[in-house]
Amino acid sequence: MIEFGSMNPLIWLGLLAVGFAGGLLYFLGLWWTLERLPSGGSWTGRIMVSFLVRVSVVLVVFYFFMEGSWQRVFVMTLGFISARLLIVRRIRRMPIQDVVEESA
Repeated sequence: MIEFGSMNPLIWLGLLAVGFAGGLLYFLGLWWTLERLPSGGSWTGRIMVSFLVRVSVVLVVFYFFMEGSWQRVFVMTLGFISARLLIVRRIRRMPIQDVVEESA
């Protein structure tokens, strides 16, 4: 059983929200990057820069809020994963024509 200590449940909800926001930033940034690939230029550079920026921001945010506790990282990771699930569900529900039009 995971021992979360006697911390206020509002702190855990806040950490969940921080992880969710980090996940939204990461995965929407990925979506934005992939939408702009067909527009020409060096796509490898765009992907690498986008990846480094997205990972750096999420790692800094997680490090700032973890305060040396793996339990905090665990809760933020749950929020991060839930953001991914939400975005994937939203994209799957879009008709293929809408996805093609958004990327054009």
